[in-house]
Amino acid sequence: MSGPEQEHAAKTSSGWVIGLIQLVFVIGVIGIAIGLTQVLKGQVNDRAPQIADLRGASEITVRVAETETLRFTPTIRVNGTVQAAAEVSVSPQVSGEIKFVSPAFRAGADVQKGDLLFEIDRADYVLAVQRAESEIAAASSDLQQLEAEAAIAVQEWK
Repeated sequence: MSGPEQEHAAKTSSGWVIGLIQLVFVIGVIGIAIGLTQVLKGQVNDRAPQIADLRGASEITVRVAETETLRFTPTIRVNGTVQAAAEVSVSPQVSGEIKFVSPAFRAGADVQKGDLLFEIDRADYVLAVQRAESEIAAASSDLQQLEAEAAIAVQEWK
């Protein structure tokens, strides 16, 4: 055999070997795939719930229980910081001595708008109102006297 014939024979035999290797590889991959599916199928069947064959049984024992409604309050223990939804400042409109403090006025109490928290002694501001009313009466009297004097002055001037 000369050079070109040897090369052709070598190419043909090496092509045949490569083709055989490819065929064995494809058959191996198919075999592995089939084997894996069988293994996985067996695992799935092992996990499936077992169903009893009841075709031959004439009776089945069943336990029945009545339901009842119960109140249940879950308790959850947590750590955290509580913050009020709203904070307000409390200041009096009048001055005076505090006579009453509501028991609802304490730290953490739930207070609603309009709740009585304090009561101030009325004596101080009642006296202040009476004093203001007497000053108004005196000023009114002074006004009447000045108006009368003004009327007399106008008549004398004419």
